[in-house]
Amino acid sequence: MTRTRTALVALTCLAFALVGTNLSSGPASAADDVVDQSQTASTDCYYTVDDFYSFAQTFTAGRSGPLTRVDLLIDRFAGTPAINVGIYATDDSGIPTGPALATGTLPTLPDSVQGFQSASFSTPPVLVKDTKYAIEASAPGDNTNSGWCFNTNQPYTGGEGFGYATQAPDPAWTPYDVDFAFRTYIGLPAQTITLGDLPALKVGGDDGDLTASASSGLPVTFSSQTPATCTVVGDTHVHPVATGTCTIAADQAGDDTDYASAPQVTKSVEVGASDKLAQTITFENPGAQKYGAAKQLSATASSGLPVTFSVGPHSDAGCVVSSSGYLTFNDVGNDCVIVASQEGNDEYAAADPVTQTFEVDDQDV
Repeated sequence: MTRTRTALVALTCLAFALVGTNLSSGPASAADDVVDQSQTASTDCYYTVDDFYSFAQTFTAGRSGPLTRVDLLIDRFAGTPAINVGIYATDDSGIPTGPALATGTLPTLPDSVQGFQSASFSTPPVLVKDTKYAIEASAPGDNTNSGWCFNTNQPYTGGEGFGYATQAPDPAWTPYDVDFAFRTYIGLPAQTITLGDLPALKVGGDDGDLTASASSGLPVTFSSQTPATCTVVGDTHVHPVATGTCTIAADQAGDDTDYASAPQVTKSVEVGASDKLAQTITFENPGAQKYGAAKQLSATASSGLPVTFSVGPHSDAGCVVSSSGYLTFNDVGNDCVIVASQEGNDEYAAADPVTQTFEVDDQDV
């Protein structure tokens, strides 16, 4: 059965002329739910949801999971009451039946505005894949002067539109030869993270391995919550920086298709003091150097271990040094910055680097 209202058709056309385009309203898709079913095209909007008529669109769930919300394309003519939304099962004939599985309310649009409106559910009903359900739009009592937009071409193959004359002598759901415009959102399955125990760490000691797994099988990422004490290096290793509490977080962001993001898991470990012997470097400033000459630098470590040399990051272009300290120059009038380092071994911790800065002149020195 199809009903038309000439006055409403005229008013709807006026609304289209005033607005000119659809207004998308309501919350954006949550990160942990996805659109499951949708029919978003409309050819008209004159089926008014009011205290005389309710309407429903059936749909077939494409995946199992909680129905977090639905969107309905509403054309608001005038008035203030909101629209109630209910989710229902269907009988063997595909007709809405039984008590509501969940209920919600669409926000009220301004007058003469068309757009998708969202209704969420405090207790989302859990849908079963390949099972047919119904979305009902009804009025709380007064005339809402709002139409649920529909498509007379019936492009949606997973269900159909229905009307319900609430004040008829024997009201019943009647198939309408339309598909109402809607979207359904299914919550993604949850996942959890198992984070392995953190390795023992000591300042100056080796980096430790980080291990974790997600119940989804998706990769887990690590980050340090205490970068002054420890850092994550190479994605799956923790590096001790200083004594104190090291806290590592494990995250899995989900994939927007099959799994929601996992709750973050953290673990902590105390970074101990180094049990290696300390050492220091003695590196005297060689003074200003002559352009075109070469010089062998000298530095010693209190451990007796060999010292290596490198050009510092803030050095002007113009000096080159080998790891053994052989220094040459290829420019004049610039500062040369040299760093002396000793990385330690099984007995000695790494020494604090010593940096010396000197000029490169074009005069004899």
